[in-house]
Amino acid sequence: MKNIAYLSLILFSLKSTAQTIIYPYSDGHRWGLTNANLEVIARPQFDTTVFFDKESYAIAIKDKRYGAIGRDGKTLTGFTYDKLYVQAEGFGRGYTKANGYTREGYQKFVLLDLRTGKVVSQEPYDQIWHYCHCADKIFIIQKDTQTIFISGITGKQLGKGIYQGIA
Repeated sequence: MKNIAYLSLILFSLKSTAQTIIYPYSDGHRWGLTNANLEVIARPQFDTTVFFDKESYAIAIKDKRYGAIGRDGKTLTGFTYDKLYVQAEGFGRGYTKANGYTREGYQKFVLLDLRTGKVVSQEPYDQIWHYCHCADKIFIIQKDTQTIFISGITGKQLGKGIYQGIA
């Protein structure tokens, strides 16, 4: 009887979590998304496979451009980035040639909320460094030779200070 109870619990757990698992599938040329019931979530349109972790978004590539999509297959950020990196806790940094380059020739980034697709930063930055795991979502940003703090919520600079040697 005890074994039947454990088996029932395991089967119930598998059935309840199988609804949320998303699988990539291919038509031979492009990749799309399907659920455990083989219902199409997103038709094949992506250049590479798309995997969701525990997050509500995933980085995808479409026509050689990066973007973020939700678990429902809908576009969150638009496929406008030459490169898109996950930064921390739902935030990412996106690069396009239009952002320009640093004096050293490196790409500049904008700060994005990957969960909503919102561009958070007011302008491109040389580097988006460390992140404060706090309610204010504070990022340390490198801009030219200056280090500043910006809010991950508003994208605005915090304080009037310019700091050096922090990052």
